[in-house]
Amino acid sequence: MKKLIAVLSVLLCFTFIINIPAEAYDMKYGKSFYEKVIKLECEYIESLVLPNGAVGYDIPKASGGFDIASLPEVDGISPAVYTNWAYTRVVPYFSAFAILGIMAADYENAKDITLNYINWYISSMNTAKSDVNGVAGTVYDYYVFVSPEGDKAVQVTYMDVLGDKARNYDSTDSYASTFLQILSAYTQKYDNTFLDDKKDLLQTLESVIYSTYCKNVSLTGAKPDYMVCYLMDNCEVYAGFRDISVLFPEYKEDAEKFKNGIMNALYCDDGYYYPAVFENGKTAYTIDDKTSFDFYPHGTSQLFPITFGILDPASDEAKVQYELFNSVYGQNGKAGRDWTAADCGDAYPWALNLRAAVKMNDFRRAENFIHYVYIKYIATGHSGNYYCGEAGNMLLALTELCEKGVWETEYESSAPAVSDTSEAVTTPKSGSFKKYIPYIALGASVILGTAAVIWALNKKKKR
Repeated sequence: MKKLIAVLSVLLCFTFIINIPAEAYDMKYGKSFYEKVIKLECEYIESLVLPNGAVGYDIPKASGGFDIASLPEVDGISPAVYTNWAYTRVVPYFSAFAILGIMAADYENAKDITLNYINWYISSMNTAKSDVNGVAGTVYDYYVFVSPEGDKAVQVTYMDVLGDKARNYDSTDSYASTFLQILSAYTQKYDNTFLDDKKDLLQTLESVIYSTYCKNVSLTGAKPDYMVCYLMDNCEVYAGFRDISVLFPEYKEDAEKFKNGIMNALYCDDGYYYPAVFENGKTAYTIDDKTSFDFYPHGTSQLFPITFGILDPASDEAKVQYELFNSVYGQNGKAGRDWTAADCGDAYPWALNLRAAVKMNDFRRAENFIHYVYIKYIATGHSGNYYCGEAGNMLLALTELCEKGVWETEYESSAPAVSDTSEAVTTPKSGSFKKYIPYIALGASVILGTAAVIWALNKKKKR
């Protein structure tokens, strides 16, 4: 009998071991902390909204150093007046992420902020005559000056300020495609009839995207005067058509076209994506050494197919791309190789990387990055190299993280102190013993039940 109990004890241990769930990363900070960060980011983005409805790159600051001789009079306001106002920049690509972020976060003022931004974007769209490249529907990058009373805004183009025709817009394909994402999200979230009378607008945005279409590779160039086909841009183009096709199925074919173009022209047999190709299909960048490659654009671009839906995060292909990036830039604590501490040789934190981490359920790296950004930028009043696009991507990642319900069995702990300047958290808290109680009880029940049966049988034999 003693031998039997010993054997059963071993079986109990075995049963316990094989039934223990795979050790998941327990978030160090509670859901309340992440909800607090979401609120702070929404409020920050709202503070960037300008009187004309645009979303500024950062908080308007004191003006100075402008050559008023090169600037136009706007709405009867001379450059001698408005250049003394506080100013910021507006880059529609970055503003788009801010708008997508506050919508995803269900911020209380998001509907009005988004609608005002949509109206600003539409009113700022160029005609074929006004656009420097002759493409109707493009939107320039702007400097925006805000009156001391905060009720007036004067916007002048980068070209007006810098005197360089090439400083028109960073891209045309990404600007138009991210605006498509905004239109789709707004319509589905707030007003399902919003686009019913705006088919011409959609066609104009489509024409902007196709104005740089390179048939040979089935991809778009960045802009008419810079025809390099970037992986990042084309992932966004795919996402724009995919999102709008939910409302207008005729755009599904466009989405698939660009998805196929990405896989055919940008995916390399060596197991990575080319960051860009030229019109003729020749690669603009290659990764010569998979153990060491540039953070931007080589490394960051590897995550875009995951973030924007070219790859299913559960697929082996996505895992390969994600691990490729992290094999170089996901090395905790290694100088120049840790994206979670914004230590990759780039001046900006790159919250876009966080979006990929959340999709891949890499909660350890995600939390490390969020903690770092909170301490470095958010808790210090959004100081330093932090701007609307970073906040928007933080919101997109944070809301998805909250939706995944990773805190269902996790305690609510306090937020990190603002004065905490330590490195990002890298050690998960100990797993709760409570999660194992059901398995222990099951094993104990098996032992006791079996022992009882055997005891009864032995007793019967003795009789």
